[in-house]
Amino acid sequence: MARVACVPPTRPRFWPPTAAQAVGALAALGAVGALIMAVSHAGVTVPLVAQLGPGGDRALPAVAGGFAVGAVLFALVAAGARRQRQWAWALGLVINGITLIATTVPWRGPVSGAAAAVTVAGLAVLLSRPGRAAFLSDQPARSSRPEAGPPPGP
Repeated sequence: MARVACVPPTRPRFWPPTAAQAVGALAALGAVGALIMAVSHAGVTVPLVAQLGPGGDRALPAVAGGFAVGAVLFALVAAGARRQRQWAWALGLVINGITLIATTVPWRGPVSGAAAAVTVAGLAVLLSRPGRAAFLSDQPARSSRPEAGPPPGP
């Protein structure tokens, strides 16, 4: 009977997500949320946001611009997280920290709560040991799962 060698998968596993994948997903969610808020503050009525937010339909260009900048920065973090770039870790801490402060002071209802939850999750992953290792070390963070190695010797 011939022995069959175990061949490791050629595609990366996506569950459970690595810290970099989690940061990228949360940053992408932050980018989409900031973009929606930018459109909403530009004077366009976004149905769900209009129902959850404090109301008002006048355009606030400065606020819309701030959300647009936030969307771009979150998108940069998502792109950098995909490649596990060191700058993405630092930018992720800064943009999540600023967003957490901006969403909680003053509190604006459920929309603030959703944004705060995403940013707290992002900060938690970035500050965790796997989060730091994923971005600040020369090699990607190792998973707690055993990897399939070469087959045992003869």
